[in-house]
Amino acid sequence: MGLIYAHTGNPKKDYAKSIGFFKKLMKDYPQGPFSVQARMWTGILQENDKLGHTIQKLYHVIEESKQVDIQIEEKKREKAK
Repeated sequence: MGLIYAHTGNPKKDYAKSIGFFKKLMKDYPQGPFSVQARMWTGILQENDKLGHTIQKLYHVIEESKQVDIQIEEKKREKAK
């Protein structure tokens, strides 16, 4: 189930649910053959989530910078008049 929720082709993908399934697998079957893979997937998905948040923050900073640039250009035009 963790892989299904993480699959990029899944239109209803949900990384949080995917991580939850992987964590449950690791908890319930710590010595099981898929526990190592579940740990790996959990790490990858958590890192992916962190990077996604970082990207969103950077987009926000870019948009703010664009607004500042627009304001600066408007002030330059006003001074030029």
